[in-house]
Amino acid sequence: MELIELQSNIKQNNINPFYIFSGYEIGVMNVYIRKIAELRKLKIKRIEEYETIKQSLKMKSLLGENYLYVIYNDKKATGGDIDKIKSGDIVIFRYDKIDNRKTFFIKYENETVYFNNMHEDVLLMYCQKYFSKKMVKYQKQLIQFCNKDYERIMSEINKITNLADILKISKDEALKRMLSERLIYKKPEDVIFSLVDSLMERDEINSYSLLKEALDGGEYILAIIKVLIVNIYALLSYKGTKMNIQKNTDLNYYQIKKCEQWTTVWKVKHLLKVLDVIRNVEIGIKTGKIEDNQGINLILTEILL
Repeated sequence: MELIELQSNIKQNNINPFYIFSGYEIGVMNVYIRKIAELRKLKIKRIEEYETIKQSLKMKSLLGENYLYVIYNDKKATGGDIDKIKSGDIVIFRYDKIDNRKTFFIKYENETVYFNNMHEDVLLMYCQKYFSKKMVKYQKQLIQFCNKDYERIMSEINKITNLADILKISKDEALKRMLSERLIYKKPEDVIFSLVDSLMERDEINSYSLLKEALDGGEYILAIIKVLIVNIYALLSYKGTKMNIQKNTDLNYYQIKKCEQWTTVWKVKHLLKVLDVIRNVEIGIKTGKIEDNQGINLILTEILL
């Protein structure tokens, strides 16, 4: 099931008795869980295993109280007759990653909704509800700082709004101040992933900005190189497979979606050339023949040509 179909079903109050949610955009996932609970007037209850509620779902609640059960990464779940819930409850299975070879996920493919990281353009639309359009440059920085995570972006916007109220300045000015004074929290490992993401998108402005941030934060060049190599190999696998990509490669759903975004800005010949440069730089750094900063700049130059 596509996310847009779930949106349509919620608007029409046509809710299934259960769903399988998977993906990295936890914040958006939680928004939909709350919407479904509010629509059906259910209390949200988080449990560990489906087996603990299996029997109670087959009969109407004697207490007149119903729940939206959220079950996180239940590896024992087989579903059984879950599509015949009679209690008035709703069950949502939440998984970080789905193994499409398992019978449970094959059987309930139509009830599965993927919540992948939103594209930057979509996140910008949310940001522009709070900041003026002339602040696009700063909004993009905010999005990168939050690793394109909707929930974190909304959390930071809330802090920015509070700062604007306290200092009696505009939200635009508060955003600029939060960014310039590095008041927006960014996990160290996020810098590397944001940088590599920008490099794979061949986004020159963000790439150099994030590289400076990574180096200022003491990140190792070899760690950046390692993540970059993984992503280049993923894109090469994607480009080299025409059908049934998930079955014929080791790529997960999230990686495939990323490759779909990247593929238009890369040719295989260029990818192989970049990979060759990266390998030479990696060897040069390890043997002391190339300085760290010199090496990473050689890589950026080759990628952003």
